[in-house]
Amino acid sequence: MIQGEYVRSLRSNYLRIKLMDKPKEKGYKYCILQRGSIKGLVETDLRYVDEDAYLYYDITSRHSLSEIYSNRSFTRDFFRELCDCFKTVNNELDRFLLEISDVIWDPGHVYAEPGENIKFMYYPYCDFDTGFSAFLDFLAEKADYNDEAMVEFIYRIYDMYEKDNNSLLDGRLMDKLCSFEEAMENDTKENEEFKEAENGEDNPVRLSLDELNENRNDEAYDGNEKISSNRKLLSIFKRDNKKIKEQREKYERESALLMATGSVAEDMDYSGKTSESDIAIKDRRRQGYEDDSKLTRESKQSEYAGCKYPKEKDRFDSEDYSGKTIYEEVDREPKVINRFYDESGEVSFTMGHEEVVVGKKKPEADWLIPIMTVSRIHARVSTDREERVYIEDLNSTNGTFINGLRLRPFEKRQLEAGDEVGFGNKIYTFKRLLGEG
Repeated sequence: MIQGEYVRSLRSNYLRIKLMDKPKEKGYKYCILQRGSIKGLVETDLRYVDEDAYLYYDITSRHSLSEIYSNRSFTRDFFRELCDCFKTVNNELDRFLLEISDVIWDPGHVYAEPGENIKFMYYPYCDFDTGFSAFLDFLAEKADYNDEAMVEFIYRIYDMYEKDNNSLLDGRLMDKLCSFEEAMENDTKENEEFKEAENGEDNPVRLSLDELNENRNDEAYDGNEKISSNRKLLSIFKRDNKKIKEQREKYERESALLMATGSVAEDMDYSGKTSESDIAIKDRRRQGYEDDSKLTRESKQSEYAGCKYPKEKDRFDSEDYSGKTIYEEVDREPKVINRFYDESGEVSFTMGHEEVVVGKKKPEADWLIPIMTVSRIHARVSTDREERVYIEDLNSTNGTFINGLRLRPFEKRQLEAGDEVGFGNKIYTFKRLLGEG
């Protein structure tokens, strides 16, 4: 994979990659690359620093696909734009007699800028992994799984790549990537034909579940149809995994809130019966509470205080035992609260345990600062297990500052209480407070 460092000049940000061997400056690829004006490629310059040769890639105001889609999925509109970019890059490489094997595909180094097309890095005479497998993994992971046609198209690309022994030189693969629009038009026609057949009286398409399973087990079942079926099953599997992960995270958040109230109970009925406490909680929900986390400590203690448990010797043998587990309230250490205050002294943002992206526009940003000097994706603020707070510049145009010192692109620093943090020309003061545990 690519190894480089981020540097800044007066007005530009660069990704700088050191060349291990001294390049042939008169080599065809270097000459073409430095001429610039190659559509779909990041502007590149060959420079020498202390007799070492470097390639400078101009990434000013650009953000990688990994950063843009770190916490969200991409839609068909983005994927259509990406496929159009494939066409452009493919045509430009053919026009200038350059090789596609030199294109860097790693999503951490594929860049986009508001109002501009996606751009790829080109590394002449590349002799390392260009990250195409990681790029396909990114597409499979970040695709919107509500768009089944797009997901199936992505997995067909994945199949082609694996069947060709991970070879990118096969022109059929690039042709497939460039044919997304045509594939979607065909899919729309098939869906319309399917609906017409489904609405007809004699519907040959509508099969019972038994017939469908029988067809799938048939030895004469066509291999191509098997692949298509597997892709659909895989897409459903990944979508279900995503839902399970979201449910698990929601459960962990709710559990943490419940534990924070002091004395709580494990809401599980081993006997299969509904306890009086369960009924009380359901009544609370009907009165406007969304979940148990909104019940106060006093109300939950009073509800569970009325539960009748069997005598100690019969407790685990009784059929009426509901399986409630009571956690004793214990003294907790004060909780650290990390906050950012604006210049007027008002609270601008309170950190949780999550990672926060600072910027001026949704959906990329979590902490919105809608001013001109803040980039769309400006910086990242994060916490560790010990409640320490870190800030990282995300290749912002006007910079991220700590006490007046500007961070380098993608430089990460720990914040201390009282530090002044600047995003562009917007200044905040970071404070650490002690709250209730």
